[in-house]
Amino acid sequence: LYERGAELMRQRGLILLDTKYEFGIDESGMLHVIDEVNTPDSSRMCDVKEWEEKFPQIQKIMHDGKLDSARSGQSDASWAKCYRNVSELLKDHPHLKPAEFSKQYVRDALLDMGFKPDQDKSVPKLSKEHVVECAYRYIAVCERVTGQSFEWPSETVKLTPEERVCSNLKHHGFVRIAIFVRLLSSSSVPD
Repeated sequence: LYERGAELMRQRGLILLDTKYEFGIDESGMLHVIDEVNTPDSSRMCDVKEWEEKFPQIQKIMHDGKLDSARSGQSDASWAKCYRNVSELLKDHPHLKPAEFSKQYVRDALLDMGFKPDQDKSVPKLSKEHVVECAYRYIAVCERVTGQSFEWPSETVKLTPEERVCSNLKHHGFVRIAIFVRLLSSSSVPD
C-alpha cells in the first residue's frame, strides 16, 4: 500500500512522508483495510520541489550544526547550535519546514496558539485564516491526487451528517431504506 501510494503521489509531484493504515480481520480470517488510505487525515505529504530544496538544508544543519550563512541570511553564530532532533531545529528555523498536506497543520496551529493538549480541557477555536488555509491544503491535495478540479457539493451541503451518510449509502446501492438512530448519552439529554 505504501509503495504504491508513494509512487502515485510522486507522479503528481508529492512525497508521501508517512502514513498509517488500519486493518481488521473478518470472521473467516480475511485481512481488510478498514479506514481511509493515503489521505491527508492518515498521511503527511508535501511538494517534491519544496522537499528537495529544504531537506538538504535540514540535513546539513543536523550534521554540521550550521548552514551556509550566505544562503540563510543569518550570521554564523545563529547556525552554530547543535540540535537533538529535527523538531527542535524547526522551532528555531520555521522557514525550513515544508508545507504539509495533512491534518498536522491544524495541530501546529493549535500549538502555536498556546494549546497544551495534555493540560487544557478545551480546544481553542481556530481563526478564519487557519480554517481557510486548512481547507485550501485539503482541496489542493485532492486536486493534485485526482487530477480533477474540486467541486463543492450542492444538495448535500444542506443535509445533516447523518442524512448525508444515508444518502450516500442509498446512492451507491448499499442500502434501500436507511433508518438512522441517534443514541444520546445522559449528559446530552436536556433536563
